[in-house]
Amino acid sequence: MNESIDVDEIKKKAKIDFDKLIDILEEVDVKSVISIFFYESVYGKGLPIIYEKIISLIPKLTSVAGRKPDFDDIKIIKKNLSSIDTIERLFHNDKPSIGGDIEKIYSMNKNFIRGEYYGLHAMDYFKSLFEIFEEGLIGGLGCSCKDAELLFSIINRIYLSETNVKASKFNLKRQELIELYKKNKREFQKIIGGKIGNKKSAYKHIDFYVDIEFTKEINKVFFWEKDKVLNCSGERKVSLNKLIDHLTLQDLSILEEEKTYNVFSKKPLLFLDGTYFCVHLDMIYKSFYQLADEFLRSNKELSKKYNKHRATNLEEKAINLLKSVMVDSEVYQEVYYDSIDTGLQCEVDGLLKYRDTLFIIEAKAHKVSEQAVDGSTQRVKKHVEQIIKEAYEQCIRTKRSLFSEGHDPKLRYKNKKRINLDLTDVRNIVLMPISQERFDEFTSNPHFVSEANLFDNNQLPWAINIFDLYVIVDILSKPHDLIDYVYRRVNYSGRNSTYIHDELDWLGYYTCDRLRGVRGNIDIHDFNMVMFEPNSTKFDDYYIKGRQKPHFYSNVFIEKLINKHLEYEVGYYAIKGFCFFDKKGLDELAKMLILKEKDYKENNKSGTAIFSNKEQNVLNLFCFYHYSRVTNNSDEFFQNRVGSALRKVASEDLAGFSVYLTKIPVNTDFNITGIDFICKL
Repeated sequence: MNESIDVDEIKKKAKIDFDKLIDILEEVDVKSVISIFFYESVYGKGLPIIYEKIISLIPKLTSVAGRKPDFDDIKIIKKNLSSIDTIERLFHNDKPSIGGDIEKIYSMNKNFIRGEYYGLHAMDYFKSLFEIFEEGLIGGLGCSCKDAELLFSIINRIYLSETNVKASKFNLKRQELIELYKKNKREFQKIIGGKIGNKKSAYKHIDFYVDIEFTKEINKVFFWEKDKVLNCSGERKVSLNKLIDHLTLQDLSILEEEKTYNVFSKKPLLFLDGTYFCVHLDMIYKSFYQLADEFLRSNKELSKKYNKHRATNLEEKAINLLKSVMVDSEVYQEVYYDSIDTGLQCEVDGLLKYRDTLFIIEAKAHKVSEQAVDGSTQRVKKHVEQIIKEAYEQCIRTKRSLFSEGHDPKLRYKNKKRINLDLTDVRNIVLMPISQERFDEFTSNPHFVSEANLFDNNQLPWAINIFDLYVIVDILSKPHDLIDYVYRRVNYSGRNSTYIHDELDWLGYYTCDRLRGVRGNIDIHDFNMVMFEPNSTKFDDYYIKGRQKPHFYSNVFIEKLINKHLEYEVGYYAIKGFCFFDKKGLDELAKMLILKEKDYKENNKSGTAIFSNKEQNVLNLFCFYHYSRVTNNSDEFFQNRVGSALRKVASEDLAGFSVYLTKIPVNTDFNITGIDFICKL
């Protein structure tokens, strides 16, 4: 039965909750509240938007000074913060909502989600973008990219080191209180206060007490005086001071007029009550980019050089990142060819060929406008057409021109020098539009915009931004893993029943089970839509918190076997029959091969272990033999082994399977002597 919703009642309740929130913020020290939620967002499980919302409310307050907040204050603040969203959705029709157009969802996510890139990657990219303009930036702005790098590292070091010291101190305090509770409950109650029940209740009170005491002290860490940072800057004190001035928000009233993303992407430092607070560390790089980009674009002497370098830099970074994984790939940049459509000369930014896979790369370094972030549907559509659709169509045009039968594209460089690129063995083509900006709503779920003819569902691209590519090539550092990820990611993103927010969520699921779970869910036809939970926290933990690097399970024996296969040209294709297994599959295969080799050695005989993989359509024949017996007639011996193995599986449906033979001498620690492609069944 459908129940009617009393909108007026919802508005009334939301307004009451909102007023309660403002009343509490008027009473407490707002800087402490911000510090508490900032610590939770960076080191805990909270969302950055929580403390950012509190900052956005400061213009509504008469004072930011007050008593130290206690645990009950924090609970009420957290609960009532959701009222802000409710009021905005109900009171303002122009605000984006999850049920709105994809362009409005883009704007909403842009203003809700932070962490556009990790500091290490941003430093590398923006250094390559701005380093050659060092002198011009110092002359025009008084600071350069080196100052942004320095400011990031100083604040990050202060936050991490001092927070860790204080965390260790309060962990020790927690243990002391636990011991006191065990030994002297009366003294314990004097310190903690309140009614203490059983052991579970006592431990809960200990956590509350320690957390509140801890957050009172971290306020001194997160809000800092300028001299504390400048004194760490050495010879760059003057230029760093200039950068801090550029990036500091002094007048908070602007938060009532503009979206927080547009404000903090330009001014990520907050000046409040005589101290500074860094709203988002990664926004230091973002804001410097905005500052430097605007200056260089408007500078008559530097703008032409900068615009050309900006595009070239993105192309080079994308190609170099891919090549860092596919080391022995063929790479060509700024390639010209004759279009099959018009016969005219066209250009493609990059071609990268690795074995049987060709990446067609088109880079677009356009910047997203403030109007798009504010929710202008037309401006978002314009950016999507300029950055994503145009690059995609150029990829398609290149693909047609390179692979159409009877057409010679005459690949060449600008100076007319011909490029000898053999495409006859290419089986997989990756269309790769790459941008400097994020368009996750479009690129991670291309089927959402297929109705607008953005992409052809039969030729979906791997559209990605440069900062996600940094993460992907770092996590997937082996060519077969990277290419397998791209294949599955593109294939599964075309399903009309899925929603995954961004590229790193795709990567997060891939590192769990190579997207098999995603595929299992989207193959279920009982649902119109399957929305997957975010799965990228592991990357925050690694890059920001210094925790373990996300990785696949590795069986030492199989890893060694894979590396030996890769010493052979054909080995790259043969390993696809077993390298993508989960823990159980890898362990079972390792056990089988080890036991087989042991049996053949103890019984002084030869034999073949047969392993088929229906997911990859690969049949692996591991032939164990005694080296001294087959050297004079090896071809006949191995042909017989292959024939015998294929007869054993003749009754199975293996049509389309590629058969590979791996030659392993017995009692040589699996020292492979050859790998052959036999046939395709």
